[in-house]
Parts: sequence; C-alpha cells; structure tokens
Amino acid sequence: MYSRVAAFSHSYRFVVVLFWLIVLVLSSLVAPKAIDSLVSGGFDVENTESAKASKLLEEMGLTQSTIDIVFRANDGYLEYQQFLEKIDRATSELKSIPKVAKIQTPQNSSHPSVSDDGRTVIVVLWIDGSLDETQRLVPEIRSLIEEQKGISTYVTGFASVFYDIEKASESDLRRGETVSLPLVLLVLLFVFGAVLAAFIPLITGLVAIAGTVGLIFLASLTMEMSVFSLNIATFLGLGASVDYSLLIVSRFREELGNLNVRESVIKTVETAGKSVFFSASTTSLGLAGLLFFDIVMLRSIAVGGIIVIALSAALALTLTPALLSIIGTRVNRYRIPFTRRLGSNTFWSTMSKFVMRRPLIIAIPVLCILLFAGIPFQRIQLGAPAADMLPESYESRKGMEIIKEHFGPGWSYPIIIAVKARDGSIKSAESVEQLKDFTSKIGSDSRVDSVFSIVDFHSAWGTQDYIAYYSQFELIPDDEMKRQVNALSSEDITYITVNTTFSGSDLEARELVSDIRSYQPRGPTIDAYSTGLTAGVMDSVDFLYDRFPFAIALVVIAIYFALFILFRSVLLPAKAVVMNALSIFASFGALVFIFQEGRLSNITGVEATGQIEATLPILLFFILFGISMDYEVFLLSRIRESYLQSGDNNKAVPEGLERTGPVITSAALIIILVGLGFATGDLLLIKIWAIGLVIGVTIDVTIVRSLMVPALMKLFGRWNWWAPSILKPRSKIKIQ
Repeated sequence: MYSRVAAFSHSYRFVVVLFWLIVLVLSSLVAPKAIDSLVSGGFDVENTESAKASKLLEEMGLTQSTIDIVFRANDGYLEYQQFLEKIDRATSELKSIPKVAKIQTPQNSSHPSVSDDGRTVIVVLWIDGSLDETQRLVPEIRSLIEEQKGISTYVTGFASVFYDIEKASESDLRRGETVSLPLVLLVLLFVFGAVLAAFIPLITGLVAIAGTVGLIFLASLTMEMSVFSLNIATFLGLGASVDYSLLIVSRFREELGNLNVRESVIKTVETAGKSVFFSASTTSLGLAGLLFFDIVMLRSIAVGGIIVIALSAALALTLTPALLSIIGTRVNRYRIPFTRRLGSNTFWSTMSKFVMRRPLIIAIPVLCILLFAGIPFQRIQLGAPAADMLPESYESRKGMEIIKEHFGPGWSYPIIIAVKARDGSIKSAESVEQLKDFTSKIGSDSRVDSVFSIVDFHSAWGTQDYIAYYSQFELIPDDEMKRQVNALSSEDITYITVNTTFSGSDLEARELVSDIRSYQPRGPTIDAYSTGLTAGVMDSVDFLYDRFPFAIALVVIAIYFALFILFRSVLLPAKAVVMNALSIFASFGALVFIFQEGRLSNITGVEATGQIEATLPILLFFILFGISMDYEVFLLSRIRESYLQSGDNNKAVPEGLERTGPVITSAALIIILVGLGFATGDLLLIKIWAIGLVIGVTIDVTIVRSLMVPALMKLFGRWNWWAPSILKPRSKIKIQ
C-alpha cells in the first residue's frame, strides 16, 4: 500500500500539489464563517439531576437567560435616589432591544441588589432566548449603555463571561499562531540546515490547519461544535502535521544518499510513511476516547482533533512526497551557516549504550521520580469554567469580582431547585404544605443566606397563610405579588432560589447541594431537582469520571492492538502503554502543583486557582496519550527495522536511537514551542491545557524515551520481540 501511494505521489506530483492547493483555497473561503458557527459553552451534561431540573424549568416556560449589569459609584457617596436615576438613564436604550423581556431593578425586585455601602447596584436583564442567543447580545448591550459621570458600569453574568471566553479564545488562537509559526520555522531551519527542506513541513502544517477549519465549519452545520475545537486543531496542525512531515523529509534526505529521487520517495513512504500512518492511528484512537463523553466541548474537540490528525497523515503521505519529488536533490540547497544536517547523532547512541550497561540503576530511580512527581494529582479539586478563567482586565470578570466583594461569593451562584407536583396543582394545599416544609428546612441551614419561592414572600406568613392565599388565588386581583407568583410557577411546576455564602465551585457549596438533595420534600405530592453551577459541577464530575475508566480501557486496548499489529510483539505495546501512563500521571501532578496549589507562583506568576476545570484531566489524558505514542512509534519502528536486519537487540536499540533521536527531539521541541505559544494567551483553560501538554511531552522525551526505553529494552532482551509464532513476520533472522 505504502509503495503504491508513494509511486502515485511521485508520478502525479503536480496533480497532488494542485489538489491540496484547491483544498487550501476552498478552506480559506469558509474559514471566516467557522468561528461564528461555533459555541463557547458546551460543558453541560445530559441525563443528570441538574439536567432534569433545567428541562422542568423549560417546560414551565422559563427559557429566558439573564445578563447582570453592575453599577459602581466611583468616589464618595451618591444619594440613593440620584443613583437610581442615573441607572435609569444608563439603561434607557436597552428597552429598544426586542429580546429584552424585563429589566429588573431594585425598585421592582425583592432580590437584594444594592450593596450594604449603597455604592453598588445590580440590574438584571431578562433575555427572551437561550444562553447562546443571549451571549450574542452582549456587545450590543455594552454599546447601548449610556455612560454616567461618577459611575463605572460592568456587563457581566454567565452569558457575558462566555462571550468574553469566546473572544479570549479567538485572541489566544491568533496569538498562538503568531508566536508559534516563527519558532517552528527556526527549529526546522536549524535541524535541516537548508531552506527548502525546512519549508516543506511548515507548508503541510498550514494546509492541515486550513483544511481542518473548513471541515470544522462543515461539521458545525450538522452538530454543535465548541470554539475550543479550533484551538486544539490549530495546535495539532502545527505540531503533529509538522512532525509527520519532518519525519518524511529527514528519511528522504537519508535515503537520497544511496538511491535516486523516485526510489528515495518510495523507500521513505514504505518506512517513515508506515510510522506516520500508525502514529496518526494511535493519536486518533486517543482522541476518540473523548467521544465516550456526551459533552459538546469534548465531543467537538475529538472531532476537530481526529480531522486534523487524519489530514496531517494524508498530507505527509501525499503532499510531502510530491513536493520532495519536485524538488529532488535540491532539497539540501540554500544551506544555512552554522547549522548541521539532521541525521546521525552519536550522542543518542552513546546515551543508550550508557543506559543499557546499567539498566536497573537507571530505571528504578527514574520510575520513582515519575511516581513522586504524580503525587500532587491525588489532591486534585475539580471545578467548572467561570469568570476566573479570564484575565482581570476583562469586563465580565471585573463585574463578577465586584459582585463577589459586595454581595458575597454566592450571589452569582444560587442553587436553583425545580419542583414539580406529581398530580394536580403546585398551589394545592398538600403541595404548598410540603413546599413550605422543604424551604423552611433549607432556610434553617446556617450556610444559606436566603430562600425565595412562592411560599417565602412574607416572613410573617406561616404554612396556613399560604394555603389560604393559594386556595383563592384565581380570585385575587392582579398585584405585584401575584405577578411574581406567576413568574415563579406554572400550573404544576415552580422553582426555589437558594442564595449561599459560597462560590459556586467551593467544596462547602457542593456539600450544601448534597444535603439539600438529601432533604427531599416529605410526602408523595412533589418532587424536587437541584440545578445551578454547583449542582451542574457535581453532576458533571460524577458523569465524566464514572465513564472515564471505561473510556481509558477501550482506548488502551485499541492502541495496544494497533501497536501489536505494527511491532508484532506482545511486550512492546504493553511497555508503551505503561510508560505513557506514568508520564501523564507525572504531568497531572505538576499541573496540580503549579496551578491548583500555586506552589511556583513566585516563578511562574500564576496564582493558585484552587481547582482544575473538570474536563481538563480527561482532555489532556487522551491528547497526551495519543501524542506520546507518536514518539514511541517513531523510535520503536526504527529499532525494529534495525533488529530485523541484525537480530541483535543490544545493537538495534542504539542504532534506532541514533537515527531517530534527533528527529524525535526536533518533533518534541516543535510541540513544546507550539504549546508555549498557546500558553502566552489570556484564557486560563487554554493556558493550563497548553502547559500540561508541554510538561507531558517534555517528560516523555527527556525521561521516558531517552532513559526508560533503552533500560527496559535491555532488561527484557529477546522477550521484547516475542509473539505467537503464527503472528511473527517472515524473517531470516534466528533469535538465539
């Protein structure tokens, strides 16, 4: 197969180049539409208690989303009435927005919206639309708010936060590309020492990114796709695609010393091309693990990642050989002074021989280091995406910080409880009695600031007062209380708002939600379901990590068999899986140490986050597992090639490292530089993800591949190559 692909790419090289040029042009035409078609959320989980609550609220007709506008008096004291008049003038133009259903102010709301010092007021806009629809109104709302002298205004709330996250993601994407591309080119120029050779991998990477953006746009027409899929696709396009092409170009230059151009292309694709194919397969299998989680963000990243990896492999197997066929022997022209041609490197051979002379002395301490580095991972605290993902300069984060400071951390993160009457009306005597008992029990908890529901309008009213009120509800003239009751309930559904003293992802808030869920109303009349950020985090974590082991098992088994097919060995794939797991475990420990606990904040400038976003470990595991396998495939493929020629394990390992060591180092350096480029962005989620990948790849290349692999290859000797005889490849080599 590989020889036929190579022969075709050589014979029809101009056709191949033209085809990919057309792909590039068409993708560039649809690329501007891609971002607008993507969603910035996508963290929600279906079929959980919080999801059931959300569906009940939708059934009740509460499909509206909200935007919080924070007004803060800058200096001195503003007379209260004067303050409110300024706010009215500031928000007057917002009434012209068709989707604004209600402007909730201190005058028409029982919810506390004025700070104790009287200098901060919160106005809530109720938007008739989904979170995504509300999010798209944020720039219009910000532009229509009239500036008032002496008052600072901040448009915030979840919709605003997600809008700013989307903008930050776009900015980080552009910044990552701007920083990474020159660095990647410099590495390629250095390792190849020739201009033409260096530009070939970069061209394939750019085509892979453009093609992926176009395909992501097409995918978004049939399914929800997260904005983060573009960041991941760009990262992998610059990293994996360049790495694959780097391997092809370096092997072509090696073969060109003994063969003509056509033969060199064919031999390159037969050897390095096979490694690329299996590397792409293992990386895609790793990314496919994300498809087991029915979350838009993870699923869309999996789709985007698999697309870019498949495109990268296709480009490395077709476009790169076609370009090499056109350039031919000129691939080494335009030499760059003070650089060395990528090829044999005695350092790697010397290093591997040193390790293989003392395998236990090397392997045991390295294993201990990896296990020790991973210890902090046991202390991980999982949270949800929130405003603190953004830099302090963003408007939505500033607003959320002001709310937290002057209204308490729980104001923006209420617990919402949807309540449904099983039979009959939610305002029946039985339902009201059970509802009042339920809210009283919640309100008596010291961790609760306030409870608001259709049975908590008047502190002086008892259960019998509310039963009497609702028994004649239809006869009561229209007034403010009746309007609020109608806003809070339908015939058989209502909801309760519980304000706490904690932020949404705090451990105490989660314990409170668990306790509230354990209360449950007495009697058979009503059912209650909790939602909100805290409940959503809890349900998401339970859902994700219940499936995580199953997804890991399937991915590991699939990758094991893919490597078994490639290496025809029982032991080598098992070692690869274990070593990958150890390097990932160590990198997770480093992330907790650096970000969650902030232990290196004086060096890194990163303050402790207190938690890690719940999807990040899952995302990092499957991406790192796939990328790390690339280097394992590159290395062991070359070792196996040498072993099949000599039959000597001790000779094959140094030879394989000597040939692939510079390539793997260069490929890893490219991934690391691309990761660091993305780590310069504003969005904390992307920053943690990028640094996690950098740490994982660094550990994998410096410790695992250079030390553990040769040590274990020596310790296991001929057992490295054992497989049932029926599955062994034909070879004239006899193992002694």
